Amino acid sequence: MKHLLIGALFASCCALAQGEEVQLKGYKEAVQNYVAATNGDASARDAAADAFGRLAATHPEHPLMLAYQGSAIALQGRDALMPWSKMKFAEQGANMIEKALNLLAPGHDSQTIGGVPESLETRLVAAQTLLALPDFMNRATLGKRALDAALAMPALASAPAAVRQRAYAVAAQQAAREKRSADEVQYWKQVAALGPQTPSGLRAAARLKELGQ
Repeated sequence: MKHLLIGALFASCCALAQGEEVQLKGYKEAVQNYVAATNGDASARDAAADAFGRLAATHPEHPLMLAYQGSAIALQGRDALMPWSKMKFAEQGANMIEKALNLLAPGHDSQTIGGVPESLETRLVAAQTLLALPDFMNRATLGKRALDAALAMPALASAPAAVRQRAYAVAAQQAAREKRSADEVQYWKQVAALGPQTPSGLRAAARLKELGQ
């Protein structure tokens, strides 16, 4: 499996004030473990899956928790030794992510978690996970739909630079898979411009050099 570069919806989610920052205990630490997991830390991977599982159970009104749980479980599939275990975890994680996307409601566009609109972060986690799964799992269409929706959100323009870099990097990688060279170049240029000396900016610059830019 390619390396991955994160219950019913309660009506209370729509009752939150627009623009309200949601504080969830343990979320920040869970994200930190998730990021470490994407870089190959197995203990952090399992900790992230467990933490987001608890957050998803405690806060079913926040689909982002379920999306992150699904992504962390997909990472367990990435690292599993046996092919059937890889498939089991990947399918389980992808199904959770699909459910999370279906649970998104208009209220999730305005409420933020970690300073990012919940719907934007949920779609980015979905896109970067689903688009990294093998083609035979038939999740690319949903992943591309999530990516397109994230890129089209007005909130993306005012999101933190690191979030925009993630969005454009996922878009660049997908453009490369589809052999849309001009689009890939433009997305990598956006990643680099948002932080030339950041790890993402340096990776973008290296890829642009490979592309003759």
